[in-house]
Amino acid sequence: MNKYILEQKKKSGARIKMIRELLDYTPNEFAILTGLTENTISNVENGEGFNSNTISIISFLTGIELKELFNYSGDLPTAANLKQTFLKNVKKYNKEALSNVLNRRVTIKMIIEELVNNKDFFELPRKTKEIQDYIQKEYQKSASSSIISQALDNAFKDKIIQRKRNGLRNYIYYKK
Repeated sequence: MNKYILEQKKKSGARIKMIRELLDYTPNEFAILTGLTENTISNVENGEGFNSNTISIISFLTGIELKELFNYSGDLPTAANLKQTFLKNVKKYNKEALSNVLNRRVTIKMIIEELVNNKDFFELPRKTKEIQDYIQKEYQKSASSSIISQALDNAFKDKIIQRKRNGLRNYIYYKK
């Protein structure tokens, strides 16, 4: 029985992670927007433990009924529909958090674009930590490495910046 419960938690967690990724939020951003902690989001996504209140919050804000949330073979809403519902609900029930996340996200992306277009900063390849430290020092804008990484990944996808693998999981970023 315990094995079955563990398998179900893992499946549920994987489905919730898929939803978060469709929404294009980091675990930290998703936690802020749902009013949960980042640790709770991590535990849920890893299938390590969660309660009905946590699942109900995610279900409510995403507009995905519980029966659909646990229908592992069923399709999820399209990313566009999911984002629209999620943003509408968060705007209504957690407006301040949405404003904070959007401002932080836009600002970091804008800073990275400025560094690429108007400064010599990216003439040399830079690690995420170097970029994070520079933004903190020069712009007095603190952000977690996951937020910086997400903004850098978005800039790479938008062809604003280049990247090269540095080790197994890390990248260095540089100007085209």
